[in-house]
Amino acid sequence: MNDTPENQMHQNDQDSKEHAFKEHAFDAAMRQRYAEATTQVSARTQAQLHQRRRQALSTPRRAASPLRRYGLAGATACAALFAAVLGLQWQQENRVQPTLAAPSAPISADADDDDGGLYDQNPDFYLWLASQDAQSLAME
Repeated sequence: MNDTPENQMHQNDQDSKEHAFKEHAFDAAMRQRYAEATTQVSARTQAQLHQRRRQALSTPRRAASPLRRYGLAGATACAALFAAVLGLQWQQENRVQPTLAAPSAPISADADDDDGGLYDQNPDFYLWLASQDAQSLAME
């Protein structure tokens, strides 16, 4: 047999028609069996089924729980918040950190601003700062 694209397409059409015919035959056979089965159900069982069906249809449906009602919205909000936090974190990592420039020349103290060694380190001051007197003074 010649395997040209036209022949393959014709073969595919035949296969799909055959499949549709088999599916239709199966569907018809199942419908017939269902019809036979419903005629064999007792009147009492049919009455119970009808009664339960009417009861099920007449009962109002329960309201959806808040979790179900707002679940999708809550999940979407959490995903958006997570994306925003990640985006902000990513921005902070990529941002150039400004650096403080060191002064080009040392600052000299003027003769008028002579503080007499006010900023010199004094170990007695640190001992006093750690003492009980300093703590009680700080509490006042």
